[in-house]
Amino acid sequence: MDLGHLVSGGEISNEEDSHGHSDRYFEVYTSSGSRKSESLFLEKDDDADGHPYSGWEEEEEEEYGEEEALVGIRFTQKDIAIGQLCFFFVGFTPFILQNAFLAEVAFWVNHTPEGRAIGTSITTAFVLGNLCSLFAMIIPMKMPSLSDRHLLVALDLAALLICFLIAVFWDADFDTNTSWVIIILSFLAGGVGNVSTLTLFSFVASYTHQMTYASNLGAGFSGLFAGLFAILQRPSDPNYYPFWFFLIIAELILMGLIAFMLGAWSETGSNLRIYIVEENMMINDQTTRFPKLDLDTFKAGALPLFYMFWMMCVAYLIPPLVPYLSRHDTPDMIAYLYTLYLLGAPLGSAASSAIGHHFYKTIWVSGILQTFFAIYLLVSCLNAVDLGLPYWLCYLGTFFTAFIMGFNTTSIYLYIRSKYKDHLASLSFMAVIVGQFGALTGVIIQDILISQDAYDDGYSVGVA
Repeated sequence: MDLGHLVSGGEISNEEDSHGHSDRYFEVYTSSGSRKSESLFLEKDDDADGHPYSGWEEEEEEEYGEEEALVGIRFTQKDIAIGQLCFFFVGFTPFILQNAFLAEVAFWVNHTPEGRAIGTSITTAFVLGNLCSLFAMIIPMKMPSLSDRHLLVALDLAALLICFLIAVFWDADFDTNTSWVIIILSFLAGGVGNVSTLTLFSFVASYTHQMTYASNLGAGFSGLFAGLFAILQRPSDPNYYPFWFFLIIAELILMGLIAFMLGAWSETGSNLRIYIVEENMMINDQTTRFPKLDLDTFKAGALPLFYMFWMMCVAYLIPPLVPYLSRHDTPDMIAYLYTLYLLGAPLGSAASSAIGHHFYKTIWVSGILQTFFAIYLLVSCLNAVDLGLPYWLCYLGTFFTAFIMGFNTTSIYLYIRSKYKDHLASLSFMAVIVGQFGALTGVIIQDILISQDAYDDGYSVGVA
């Protein structure tokens, strides 16, 4: 394993001392450009007296700013492996509940008063929940005694409660011809998931980079698992009902909660944690700071914020459309389409993490491609429209619209991090807010163009 990637900005080198022991040196470059050289002993030989080495030994330190610091890390290969497994499930948890609600739309289209429009109701509730949660985050941020760890545990417990409520009461409409339980719990799931995601990003950033990669991988698999369980459910002829579906999701969330507690409070988790203070961002165990939002910051980042609004607006046209894209009008096909959509965004985000910083200047090109796919899917859903194109383009369009959204939004965040260091926290938070308004705009456009009334006389996919 290449230890040079355990902490960003570091390099590992080997040297031997007079006793023939090989030391591994970790050189840390601070944001001011100065350097600090440390000796890292990882599974190292005994010293001259036969005692095992452990921990850090400081050899030399060049002077650097008082707002920059590095605390020693003590970890082994076993710590890394256990940590990656834990953080896979930690990253899994914030996304699985919203993904499960979307995946279960395939079942609900034939079991709710809204029919196919239930996808629009759920997506709208998600977006509104996301927006409200951004401002609700001010409350825990005003509580200095509440750490990120305790907040994340509380959010996981809230997600478990939502799972049990939707499992038991999903079919209660209170004689109103509206699935209020599903809509209200979708709103809460969106809010809980959004706060959990934002808090988790801050928390995971205080660990080694392998933990960040593991949590991102878990986020991607959350969509796969939710879609897979929806496919196995066979919505057209159900093998099991939402009660069992959401109990399975609850078990996965519980696994994530246990993994988080191991990663956050165990000795292994402590060994993998780092504490870094940079010019505009402190990563520690205190409550995440609510960033200052001002007009100057908005003006400075106007272009990336515009891109974020555009990408999210186009991407959120798709989830409500999926129930209308099934050629044979079967819920099973809807389950496959949602699975493709849920896979696309995290895969795009992972690709962007690897190469996205090279493509920011051409982001408008991929944005146009994403818009083309979205318009194609939108037009193909309009009643009595026949484009004469093969149906597999619907599958391709669904996947790539989500993939490009994940790729572009991650590229925007990477660009903000590298080019707007003076406004990093504020501009990143603005990007989240603008993105959610873009998502809401996309849902509204879809609802105006593809309303339930358009399908009163029958449903036509519009593709050959």
